[in-house]
Amino acid sequence: MQYNLNINFKKEDLAALYEAGENITIFKQVKTNGIGSKNVAWVSFKPFMSNTVTWEENYALYCSNKVELDDGTVINKMSHENDVVDQKCYPFEKAIFQKRTEPPPEKPLTGGQFMVLNKDSAYNSLTFGMAQDVIVNNTNYKVNTLNAAVIPYNQYGIFTPLEKISVVMLANTQNDMVISQVGSKTLDITYSGSDIEKNIVYDQKKGMFVYA
Repeated sequence: MQYNLNINFKKEDLAALYEAGENITIFKQVKTNGIGSKNVAWVSFKPFMSNTVTWEENYALYCSNKVELDDGTVINKMSHENDVVDQKCYPFEKAIFQKRTEPPPEKPLTGGQFMVLNKDSAYNSLTFGMAQDVIVNNTNYKVNTLNAAVIPYNQYGIFTPLEKISVVMLANTQNDMVISQVGSKTLDITYSGSDIEKNIVYDQKKGMFVYA
């Protein structure tokens, strides 16, 4: 299923935002199983007056050896696995994702959940998370990071990506950047069922996006 987000600005508001160096920054919610997870800018871009963002329900898993996830850290994906299947476990060993397996009986998965098992003994911990392609104004961004979680050796991580996004104007951001504090001027958007297209506008008086 394809999802769409249309974002519009008034001409005078756009000029002020460019002067401030702010980008449209979108985050996508991913639940984890208590291991802790950092917010990561899924996509960040300079706006036009009219902007279109589209994506599909296809996910990837990634691994990075960067485990210090301070604000401003840009996730460098060292290995990734495209087109992952939910309710499966993906062991990571010898620097790659191995053939998917069934989850262990003591850790059953439900629909929409993805499991990682860190079996790479070369590191005490590695960073894992979900990633997803996104198209912004006809530019295709591949395997952009959704979240980041540090998983120790021989431990599991369970990720549940949701069709819930947050949209905000922020300065000094880029794709795949860890941003813990998003701020209060964020519009949270939930997609469900056949409700697959949203329209929002920037409200200069409120300093944030609102529904059109």
